[in-house]
Amino acid sequence: MNALAGEDRAPTAEVSEAHDRGRHRTTASCLINLGEQTVIIDTPGIRSLSVWSVDRDTIRLYFPEFAEVSLACRFNDCLHVTEPDCGVRTGVDAGEVARERYESYLRMLE
Repeated sequence: MNALAGEDRAPTAEVSEAHDRGRHRTTASCLINLGEQTVIIDTPGIRSLSVWSVDRDTIRLYFPEFAEVSLACRFNDCLHVTEPDCGVRTGVDAGEVARERYESYLRMLE
């Protein structure tokens, strides 16, 4: 996180020789604002996060960058996967929507 911030914002420790992993130095969860649209969530002791109870039809609502380009979709219930005339896929191809975000969306659909 300090490398991403470009400055020391969080305490660090040596990597454990026994486990070849970093050691936790923080004790409470916090949000670290790195800029206009970048926030890191520091959650000590948690190595992964998952999304629960989000159905296929609402996942797209968690991708706000889809909102405007999806207005061009032929179907109101477009999942942005294989439907014809999909505004989101067109937006990805045109560089209006980050391909990485679209690929993340597709992984969540699976």
